[in-house]
Amino acid sequence: MHHLSRSLLIGLIAFAAVYCGEAFSSEPFTPEERLVSILGGVETLHAEFVHEASVSGRQAGEIWLSKPGLFRVETGTPLSQTIVSDGVSMWTHDRDLEQVIISPLDTRIDEMPILLFSGEPDLIPLNYRIEFYDDEQRQHFRLTPFDSTNLITTLVLTFEDNLPMSITVENAMGERTIIKLSNVGELVDVTEQTFTFHVPEFADVIDDRPG
Repeated sequence: MHHLSRSLLIGLIAFAAVYCGEAFSSEPFTPEERLVSILGGVETLHAEFVHEASVSGRQAGEIWLSKPGLFRVETGTPLSQTIVSDGVSMWTHDRDLEQVIISPLDTRIDEMPILLFSGEPDLIPLNYRIEFYDDEQRQHFRLTPFDSTNLITTLVLTFEDNLPMSITVENAMGERTIIKLSNVGELVDVTEQTFTFHVPEFADVIDDRPG
């Protein structure tokens, strides 16, 4: 059984959160202040994405995000999945296998680092070293975890004219994932159904939630 990699979810939500934040100020903020300011402004996002991984190859899809902790990811071939979080639980539906896995939305940052970007941004500098650098056209944030046992070793967020362009995720096994977004905008016409998952009638269900 195959699932979308954690790095994909990490990257998508990270990227989403960054887009909806404030533009860079002319004030000489530290890298930590810059990132916290941007992430603090996220509320909603909708975008298309292309995910390219050194191990699993290319995958395209669409993402919807709403704070706090609500998201929906839809992908097509070669890995057709729907992933939905209501802020408490997460449903992963593999449409080819007709299987649904229900799990708690993990609150540990190393297990579910998307919480860095859909939760409290002020906590990020406590767990990550943040560096900011730019070149002639683009601006970059590099996040490195203080905890050497973290599953993710580096996150690099890249912007051009204050708009997100790409994110690169590297893990402890040396695997690299690059995610590029397009048609990025705020989430409109959101309904309760956007972040609600209805289990298909004939799907095999694995419920990993406690109790």
